[in-house]
Amino acid sequence: MKRILGMLSLLLIVVLGLIACSIGTGEAMLEDTAWVLESYGELGNLKAVIADTEITAEFVSAEETVKGSAGCNSYFGSYELKGSQLSIPGPIGVTEMYCMEPKGVMD
Repeated sequence: MKRILGMLSLLLIVVLGLIACSIGTGEAMLEDTAWVLESYGELGNLKAVIADTEITAEFVSAEETVKGSAGCNSYFGSYELKGSQLSIPGPIGVTEMYCMEPKGVMD
């Protein structure tokens, strides 16, 4: 569970970084866009996600919900967007499936 919440936090940080870089350019919209995490970590030391694993986030504006996949399990919850300020007040719901493949997805 901590691993899922950690990956969700990383994905949200990446999404927020992309939004901050695109404010005023009209390039990226947070809401109603499917986001896929490609790497995470500190700049200059990025780590790729596990092969054959897709970590996603989708912010659905009509429902004010965020949902996605953490590689094995899914998550869902509410969010608030005020200008460039994003908050996820919680709680976040998470499925609790057991996944053997790809190797390491449950770590």
